[in-house]
Amino acid sequence: MTISQDLHAYGITNATEILHNPSYDVLFNETTLDSLTGYEKGVITECGAVAVNTGEFTGRSPKDKYIVKDAVTENTVWWSDQGKNDNKPISQNVWNDLKSL
Repeated sequence: MTISQDLHAYGITNATEILHNPSYDVLFNETTLDSLTGYEKGVITECGAVAVNTGEFTGRSPKDKYIVKDAVTENTVWWSDQGKNDNKPISQNVWNDLKSL
């Protein structure tokens, strides 16, 4: 399957460019282009951050929050299995594998 076919399977059509792990500057510039409209366009807030209106799909998915558990985070992140805890540990190796995708 080609990249184009794969994207098309997810409803992404007419893609002219793919930005893989863009830098902050590239992402900022691409998100705030004057040619973008509606949900595509990011706006600069009063404090200089970029905000994007996502319509009905707001917030984050709390059940999809994974953090590398290492010497730094072992005692500074809540890892409890009791009660509601959305912090799920992953190893540095898993993070590296995911980042390389």
